[in-house]
Order: sequence, then C-alpha cells, then structure tokens
Amino acid sequence: MKKKIYNILKKEIVTLRLPQGEPLPEQNLAQRFKVSRTPIREVLNKLNHEGLVELVPQKGAFVARIGLSDVREIFQIREALEGIAAKISASRFTKDELDEFETALDIDDLDKTEKIGRKLHHTILEKAGNKRISNLIDMLRGQIERMYFFARNLPGREKRSLQEHKEILRALQMKNGELAEKAMRKHIVSTMRTVIESLGEG
Repeated sequence: MKKKIYNILKKEIVTLRLPQGEPLPEQNLAQRFKVSRTPIREVLNKLNHEGLVELVPQKGAFVARIGLSDVREIFQIREALEGIAAKISASRFTKDELDEFETALDIDDLDKTEKIGRKLHHTILEKAGNKRISNLIDMLRGQIERMYFFARNLPGREKRSLQEHKEILRALQMKNGELAEKAMRKHIVSTMRTVIESLGEG
C-alpha cells in the first residue's frame, strides 16, 4: 500500500495536479488512503528526499516550489551528463534502431512524437552504458519529469522539441559523437529556457 501511495502522490506532483506550495497534511492523506499516518510520513520523507516535497518544521509538508536556481542546477546537470551520454552512444545504435526512431518521429501526432522523444533520451542513456550517469539522472528523475510538464504547457514547445529530437537523431545516424553531444546540449538548454519562461522568470 505504501508503494501505491508513493506512486499516486508522486504522479500528482510531477504532472502538476498538485500545484507548487500545496499543503499535504498527514491526517488528510491518511484519511484519503485509509491508512495510519506512519506510512504517509514515510512516503512524504521519500518524496522530500527526491526534491518533490518540502518539510517545514511545525507546519508540515508542502509540494516543493521550483525556483530559478533549481531549474538552472538541474538542467546544468542534465546538459553535462546527457550530452556526454549522447557522445558515447553515437556509435552504439544499429541502423534498424535509428530507422525505427526516424519513422516514429515522422508521424503527425505531437503527443506521440513527444513520448518517442522521451524514449530516445532513455535509450541514449542505456546505450551509453555508464551506470553512474544513469544513476545520477535517475536521482533527479521526478524533478526532471515535473519540469517537462511545465515546459510542454507553453505553445509551440512540442514542435520545437520534435525538431530538436530529429537533430539529435541525425547526429546519431551519422555516428558523429561530437555533433550528437552538441545537439543534445542545445535541446536541453532550449528546454530549460522554456521552463524558466513557464515559471514567469524569463
């Protein structure tokens, strides 16, 4: 049950169903999920560790706010690590794998192509084969996903993202590691700027 509660609350925070600063009273959550406050407290502590919940002494738990420094720090980490992963992975894709991505990114459905783009990110990390890079990205996964939902709310972002994913793919098809790294870094910086704009900080 604790895992189920964790998954539900994490999804609601990441997808912005629970907005920044929203109170998360233990008693209310315990009543909602029909459990004692102990598993709720454990879930909130775990989400706090992942940067999704803020625990304030004497006040309780709140959905963590995202500030400009948070965005910059997370995207700087992503730019460096995913850029390196793209460079390493450039020679490790098969033609069939890349052809499959090319076909999937060519359909006229931005929701589907955005999901394929996210799959491309995951596959690049897998192909790079660097467990430490993957582990560091996984530690930030919830915050990264949350920022994705901030970014996609701005008009035109999904179209720009599609073109950027195609640029990354072209570099991979050329087996050009430096170009793949450059395209990945460009894409992540572009996404960062969109998140900053969506937060009203741009």
